[in-house]
Amino acid sequence: MAEGRRLLAVLDANVLIPAYKGDFLLTAAFLRLYTPVLSGRIFAECRRNLHAGKAGRLDAAEDFFADRFVTGWENLEDEMPLSRCPEDRHVLALAVFSESEIVVTDERRLAEEINSLERGVRALTADGFSCELLELRGAEAVRGVITAMAEKRRRPPQSEADIWSVLGYPMSGLPELAERYHQRESGGRS
Repeated sequence: MAEGRRLLAVLDANVLIPAYKGDFLLTAAFLRLYTPVLSGRIFAECRRNLHAGKAGRLDAAEDFFADRFVTGWENLEDEMPLSRCPEDRHVLALAVFSESEIVVTDERRLAEEINSLERGVRALTADGFSCELLELRGAEAVRGVITAMAEKRRRPPQSEADIWSVLGYPMSGLPELAERYHQRESGGRS
């Protein structure tokens, strides 16, 4: 993919719910490293699964990305050939309808099933997608995402090093991205 080409990616609810992972993905979209494709149904799923009082970041994302919420995919949902993950047909239908090339999901079974289809859509984990952004957009662009994340966090304040520390956790972060980014920075490549 050429660096300047628009990259469309559907974000599954499971990558938006973890605070730092979701913030990284949404901030990267805000900084135009890619174009998110969203739906009210995915955000409703996020709201159902977030702890009370934690939906403020979803409200802000809905307001800012209002033009990225897609409708019209609903008629395709029943046609999506997901036998192992039928509850996620809406995610693939949204990707097919919007002509997105990537579905970002941390649901392993869904990713495997999407990647086995010949629909012009591939699935990546949030970590894999973030690493692809590093490769496509460079270390300086990813550093911009981390800087923006640190600037938003004031209670308590967090440095870029603090953000990287949290993103390095395997369960809730983007550990491969953190490792690759730091390897690039120590090697002087961007």
